[in-house]
Amino acid sequence: MRILFSVKIFNADLLLDKHAFAVTGGGMLIFYSWLWPDHCVEKAVSHLDDGKECAILRCKRNLMLEVEYTFIKRITTFLVICTLFAGGCSHRQAKAVNNYGEGYPLIVNNYDGYAGQGKLIQQVFNQAPQRILAVSAPVIDNLIFLGLQDKIIAVAADGGGRYEPYEKEYAKLYKVTENHAYPSKETVLSQKPDFVIGWGSLFGDDALGTVTYWQEKGIHTYAMSNTVPTGVSGLRTVDNIITDLRNISRIFAIENEANDRIAGLESRLDKIKRQTRDLPEEARPTAVTIQYVYGNEYFERSYSDLTADIIWQAGGKSLDMGGRQSIEYLVKKNPDMIMLIDMQGRPAQASIERLKNNAVLRNVNAVKNNNFFVVEYRAFYCGSFHTIEAVEKLHAFISKQRQ
Repeated sequence: MRILFSVKIFNADLLLDKHAFAVTGGGMLIFYSWLWPDHCVEKAVSHLDDGKECAILRCKRNLMLEVEYTFIKRITTFLVICTLFAGGCSHRQAKAVNNYGEGYPLIVNNYDGYAGQGKLIQQVFNQAPQRILAVSAPVIDNLIFLGLQDKIIAVAADGGGRYEPYEKEYAKLYKVTENHAYPSKETVLSQKPDFVIGWGSLFGDDALGTVTYWQEKGIHTYAMSNTVPTGVSGLRTVDNIITDLRNISRIFAIENEANDRIAGLESRLDKIKRQTRDLPEEARPTAVTIQYVYGNEYFERSYSDLTADIIWQAGGKSLDMGGRQSIEYLVKKNPDMIMLIDMQGRPAQASIERLKNNAVLRNVNAVKNNNFFVVEYRAFYCGSFHTIEAVEKLHAFISKQRQ
């Protein structure tokens, strides 16, 4: 059994290189004073012994305590992980009392964008951000879904035109760019945000640059998990959407308010997973995801993309390898169905008509049987609650084909 305790100590003089804790025979938590600077020992012990935060841990059994810490400005935060050597323990956690509000400071590990090769970067939030600049429609959707629309000061690259079911919320948002255009650094700075959230490509060399650039200006960032280089984050998945929603709710200290909404999405997704997780590969219809069709070529999404996981969770099997491919390559794959991405200015129906009218494809199973499935732009990349809807609809589509 493992128990996580967070002990926060606020002391401007507390500059530590090594720390240790011990448990006395009576179970009281004390410090090994010889590892602390002399001028800090008395203060630290007094702080924990003032009747309010003493007895952070009282146990009848022996404990081994492991300590991780991060020193940030004037605040040292300890994560104390207690491993019980024997069963039976009564415990209570110290109440955090600080100048930043309950739950802060909060440490969040998030990705850099493409300019920083997507590496993990630690950020520390001393309070909930108040001025959000949000980039891309799925990101904006997620913020509204969590109830954070009143903190959005500006948006960019909102995709243009399709905002259901949040038409009223979108109508109130100030746009700094139209359609899919990213804002410039100067435009972002002019809005004075304290939190910039978007795709990994937003933090690219040809856009806003590295996350470190913004941190040095005191502006927090968040790159959505399904949009950073997959060499760092791994395959893009529907589950990553849930993770992002929970991370954002933590950053803004709205976990209680958002929990039911997020849990509702998880429940809907789990319902589909229970029906498809044990399907053998040979029982799954094969699928190719097409984003663009041009002449005798098409652009196919990658095996690492979110679309591949949408297909798998819904009960299918993706054949996607990615990149611009010839129509003959599609004939060779001969998928049972084709998933097409519907985008503003590039409607999926136009691509479907091109595929159906291409004589080379007439014997491809998906074309021959008219098995085309359309996924909306806001669901296929990055991900939002629309993605859960897409999994449900695709599962129903596949189930109907089996009947």
